Amino acid sequence: KLTNSIPGLPEIAGSLFAEINYRGDNKSDRLNCDLKIDSLGYEGNNIGNERVRLTYTSYEGNSGNADLTLSHNNRTVAHINSDIDISTTTFSNGKITLTQFPLAIANAIIGEEGASINGYMNSSIDISGTLDNIVGNGFLNFDSTYIYIPLLGTTLRPSEENITIKNSQINFNRFQIYDKSSNPFVINGTVNI
Repeated sequence: KLTNSIPGLPEIAGSLFAEINYRGDNKSDRLNCDLKIDSLGYEGNNIGNERVRLTYTSYEGNSGNADLTLSHNNRTVAHINSDIDISTTTFSNGKITLTQFPLAIANAIIGEEGASINGYMNSSIDISGTLDNIVGNGFLNFDSTYIYIPLLGTTLRPSEENITIKNSQINFNRFQIYDKSSNPFVINGTVNI
């Protein structure tokens, strides 16, 4: 158990493996980090086998590139890549991609009393800007997603239409969420991220 000896923290279990490698010369440095948690569990609920790989390559001056990959049960589900100016913490040519990111991961944290979610999230978001003001543009969408809400005794299904993100605002333009009789609930508006 990863947090069994720390009072007040939720129970997190699994087998943790970590490897860090550094290689440098006069022109560039390269840092590779590989973090793997087999049989990750949260409060007794199984999440799966998770892996995070991070590679940072520095170039001459203050510039570099960061590349992060997240895998769930041996399948890549998220990828983030960006050029970075370390002196100004400015990101450029960045992209966040989710490929069938499993939303069921949230079930272990939400608990059966709150809701149960199944399905996936996809996205492609270009990012740029400084660490305190990152600007994102792109889209996200749900894929084969169902949300069961016990308190309401109903299952909801979000539309699989793309939800646009422009200048770090998620734009809901007549976005529909269907009940089990396929009656739509329509959402309009924006959410700042």
